Amino acid sequence: MNRTLPLGAVRRGKRKTSFLIWAPAAERVDLRILPPDGRLIPMRRLGGGYHGVEISVIRPGALYVYRLDGLIERPDPASRSQPAGGAGPSQVCDLRPPSNRIPWRGPPLGDYIIAEPAGSHPAASEILARLDEWKAIGFTALRVPLAPDCPQQGFPPAPGFPFSVPSSLGGPADLAHLVDACHRRRLAVMLAVDLFGVGIEREPLVFFGPYFTDRSRCFNLDGAVSDEVRRFFIDCALSWFRDYRIDTLDFGAADGIADPSPLPLLEEMGLAVQSASKRAGRPLHLVGRSARNDPRLIRRREDGGIGLDALWNADFEEALLALLSGDDASATGGDFGRLEHVQKAFLEGFVCSGGYSPARRHRHGRTSRILPGERFMVRARPLPAPEDQGRGNFEARKLLVACLLLSPSLPVLLPDQAPPACTAELVRLRKKLRGLGLLDKQCMGVLGYDRQRALLLRYWKEDADLIVLFHFGTKAVRLPLPVPGGAWTLCFDSAERRWDGPGSALPGLLRGDGRDIPLRLTPLSCAVYLRKHGEQTEVEKSGS
Repeated sequence: MNRTLPLGAVRRGKRKTSFLIWAPAAERVDLRILPPDGRLIPMRRLGGGYHGVEISVIRPGALYVYRLDGLIERPDPASRSQPAGGAGPSQVCDLRPPSNRIPWRGPPLGDYIIAEPAGSHPAASEILARLDEWKAIGFTALRVPLAPDCPQQGFPPAPGFPFSVPSSLGGPADLAHLVDACHRRRLAVMLAVDLFGVGIEREPLVFFGPYFTDRSRCFNLDGAVSDEVRRFFIDCALSWFRDYRIDTLDFGAADGIADPSPLPLLEEMGLAVQSASKRAGRPLHLVGRSARNDPRLIRRREDGGIGLDALWNADFEEALLALLSGDDASATGGDFGRLEHVQKAFLEGFVCSGGYSPARRHRHGRTSRILPGERFMVRARPLPAPEDQGRGNFEARKLLVACLLLSPSLPVLLPDQAPPACTAELVRLRKKLRGLGLLDKQCMGVLGYDRQRALLLRYWKEDADLIVLFHFGTKAVRLPLPVPGGAWTLCFDSAERRWDGPGSALPGLLRGDGRDIPLRLTPLSCAVYLRKHGEQTEVEKSGS
């Protein structure tokens, strides 16, 4: 038994289970197995404040706690399961891989088109029942959010156990089965946890050692024995990749971390995940959330950044929803509500990028213009559906999905947000355009038309060019738009009747010569024109 083994209770082979805990504040730690397997087992001091023991013949599902100095009993901070909530005992889980597990490499992060189940933390069985449907739409990844434990039998929740699979999902075995089912369907899995959401009431860590600073509830990341505190979080991140074979870990909010160390914890964690990726022979990714709009979090390490693979960009969603709901920034004192905010979200990423923020009453953020689009994750929650705006709301939902799937960022969608056939067509189009090298943030431009509430996005590469028209207005407009020379084929129009729209008013082929061409844009619509260099269009072929 040594202290380099994984933290918590880990099955080792067919009969043995190791238990490892960092508890430097305790002179003695005992492992108490609860009835019907009841026994009390002294743990060995392993140096560095660690206590461990390896025992045989303990069944998966057995419940246990740690007894500290013979006085108090607490659950395992590295528990994989808390079936009775935060105040209850921990549970031994058998997470060894099944013998029939398929080989799996996984796609690069830039190829993710992410489905996120709707509802309040559905169970793994509910998600599993819809995997084939989402795969048929064309999604390449599934985001699985983990909720704090809320058992049905009146036990309190367990918010402070970042290693644990909540019972609301179904438990560790159900998560492992869900991940394997996704991989069999060639779907990557992004697991969303609240890694740093500990330190509140009933937090178990305070009983085991100096996980927190003396003067605050901040994590001890640069003080005495802080290396072991950092190890706790790094081991937690690695355990999700090792135990469940997920592809991407969304660790949650990073803003509560006070870390002045020369090697920040998030950078060290990213390096550990990178090493695990090399050992596994497949891409593993670490993403998170921050309200600071700090591009250093996703800048490459060799460029002086932290090196996270991607970051949620809430500005994209807020800008879109404020524009569509009619919230005027000048009237509400907010940061969003004008077309220029959506324009900047597409072109740069962060909207609040160093200028004055009316909502915060100080400067906020930093520019992210030079960073690739695939380092941002974007979503758009559904708009409210007033009874008197049924058609408009329906078209707006299609428009939101088009904004996500035709952006240079990583799209996260609710699969039922728009008609499945329309979503599937947009997903197919995104894959085709990325195959041509398009949807690249470094090769794009955006023109805004405030009075008409329209955006023109232009993507270009050596072999193809793309024009995307977004109309956020609620009335049809006729707008002269600059169309570069060549033949441009209409690839998609959300107003078409096959997508349950009112009918397209756009020509199937545009012959541009660099001058403006007047086009009629239907309300709340998106249209896509593609020009392939040196290739005759389908419309031209039919007319020859």
